[in-house]
Amino acid sequence: MGQKMTWEEIRQQYPETFVLLDNCEESQIDDIHSEILRGEVVFVTSDGKQVFDEYKRRGKPSTMTFAHTRWSKLEIEEIQAPSLRLMHQHE
Repeated sequence: MGQKMTWEEIRQQYPETFVLLDNCEESQIDDIHSEILRGEVVFVTSDGKQVFDEYKRRGKPSTMTFAHTRWSKLEIEEIQAPSLRLMHQHE
């Protein structure tokens, strides 16, 4: 851990496990999709809940992502959260 590796190197070094990645390098596929090419492994676990909890504990930074190494590609889809509109009732 601590050095950037390609996704394939990460998959080989940490087979069948969840990884939390930081300082990811991406390649844009289209307007909303990108592929993670390289990243720094900062946390490894066999438990999906643990990797998500660690991501939350670190404040969910935009430079981080997590995945299972069984995935041959690590593609990300950016979505816009819908804005919240409050309704007020006037009588």
